[in-house]
Amino acid sequence: PTIFFKSAFDFDEEDEPAEEITEASEIADHQAYAVTTGAEDLLALAQARLPEAHLNVHYRSRDPRLIAFSNAAFYGNRLQIPQAATPIRVDGAPALSLVRVDGRYSSARVNQREAEAVVKCIRSIWAGGVPCPTLGVVTFNEPQQQLILDLLDDLARRDPAFSTRYSQELARQDEGQDVGFFVKNLEAVQGDERDVMLFSTTYGPREDRPFSRAFLGPLNQAGGERRLNVAISRAKLWVRIFTSLPIEQVADAMSSDTVPTGQGLGRAMLQLYLLYAEAVTRGSDEAARAILERAVRVSGYVMDPAESRGTEDSEFEVDVAEKIRTRLGYRVDPQVGSGAFRIDLAVRHPEDHGCYVLGIECDGRAYHTAPTARAYDLWRQRILEDRGWRIHRIWSTAWRQDPEGELEKIERVMREQLAARRQTKEQIGIRDIQESLDTVSLPGSADHELNGNDGAKPAAVPRAVEIPNGGGVNGASATEPSGPQRAVGVPNDPVAAGPAPQRRSPARLSSRPASQQGRAGDKLTASIAEELPTTAWKCPKCSARSKLEIGRYGPFLKCATSGCQHNVSVEVGVLGKVLQALGITCPKCGAQTVAAQGPLGKFVGCSKYPQCRAGRSWLELRDEVGRGRR
Repeated sequence: PTIFFKSAFDFDEEDEPAEEITEASEIADHQAYAVTTGAEDLLALAQARLPEAHLNVHYRSRDPRLIAFSNAAFYGNRLQIPQAATPIRVDGAPALSLVRVDGRYSSARVNQREAEAVVKCIRSIWAGGVPCPTLGVVTFNEPQQQLILDLLDDLARRDPAFSTRYSQELARQDEGQDVGFFVKNLEAVQGDERDVMLFSTTYGPREDRPFSRAFLGPLNQAGGERRLNVAISRAKLWVRIFTSLPIEQVADAMSSDTVPTGQGLGRAMLQLYLLYAEAVTRGSDEAARAILERAVRVSGYVMDPAESRGTEDSEFEVDVAEKIRTRLGYRVDPQVGSGAFRIDLAVRHPEDHGCYVLGIECDGRAYHTAPTARAYDLWRQRILEDRGWRIHRIWSTAWRQDPEGELEKIERVMREQLAARRQTKEQIGIRDIQESLDTVSLPGSADHELNGNDGAKPAAVPRAVEIPNGGGVNGASATEPSGPQRAVGVPNDPVAAGPAPQRRSPARLSSRPASQQGRAGDKLTASIAEELPTTAWKCPKCSARSKLEIGRYGPFLKCATSGCQHNVSVEVGVLGKVLQALGITCPKCGAQTVAAQGPLGKFVGCSKYPQCRAGRSWLELRDEVGRGRR
């Protein structure tokens, strides 16, 4: 908290004797002292003394809607955000959703119904199988934080299975880093990030009087908008907001022509964020865009006209798009995405129009004006592929010489992509593959032990969240696109009573040729190595040899150079061939298995889905194959 240490340094400057400062060095010291004591926090102090450098590429959020509001309201749409080919949806609900709870803000500074709704949501997420998303909860004050912790402790005392899972989630780590469950208030969540974030806005109408804007805690203080920005940008996959606030009464951000300042800015930004989340929940893209534009104006930024989308970049792109529409019959959107990750032409799924199957890059102006075009394209293509895009490039020279041949290539790639999706039974974000990714209706389910009607509207809550066709670069926040790449996920070890399961190290192999790769008894890894082309063993970042490993997120190639260690996930198509070659069958129904991509890495599913929902991790399959079981 920015005021945490304030009392330790407070003193009355009027008690100091008034002396005329004449020496230049004394003047400089006095100015430095004034800046230091007047700074609200370390960041403000650094900004006053040091040059600024902005990190403009955002990696953390797997769905642009999770970061779009912060980008508009606090960064002037400066962030470049890779757009997912398939938006995250949970039983039809988007990655950002809002649930109105008819709660009351009590004299004890808590909202009982909101707290109960949050705890029910937590229980449902943990009731699913493993893998399970990492989870964090943010409240708008400390009493609400403590109430939720008390409710969780009470539930753990009455439910041994929940108690075991609660203990495991609190102590959870990922590669030595703490990713455990937490409940924190608005001022204490700086630096944290989790797959799923739940919010309790806490405030609302009082038990004995109407809602008052005065009761918004730290958001009513100077700098409240910064606290809000930190809190709402912590999620990688999914956000659910539980609120009792009468959103229309929080501020006048949508109706007033006066730009709020000081204490009013935090309230205005909160209102706009809640309105944006509600618009996204309803699926109203037009309303969401209007709110984002308003947020830019309220924050004082100027909209970048270059961020408008929807027009082809060149006559070449216009020609390609028109022929795809008229000759192949697919819907095509031009200039999808933003900044460095804008895709020239995006081809929609013929059945699920909310999803893209193919991204087409044309060598237009953007390519020719890039200072290092090849390196730039390779970098951005890796990021886009991590977000589920299949990128197909068309060269203008090839198009002019043989447009029919280029159209045939596009049609062939589209058929391959659609067939691959049908094979793996991926439902393009509408339904999850694994049984552990089912959804339940909350709150008010009969199996919950928490008493009382929390007043919230029933809403689908994920036991885990799917990113269809996603890959794995990293879950980092805005930073340079360097360093090791990996899938965002959690261990696949089954949850059982007792202490948290020990982590298993990935199977490690040397970088021998594919035909010779594999350790004694590791038949699965050797089979994967045999299916990989020779070019796959070359690190795309430093050109050194890579080695094949099987980790908790699935098989991947890791650069053998200690200074690089760049990771590339093995494609689902290759893994599917391995399963067929080894004759791996479903342990539950005996049907053929398929390689599939889930939100937390690749896994082995059943081809009879959804009739059979059995699934297992590649680590588990490796051990089974090693023991001679299939």
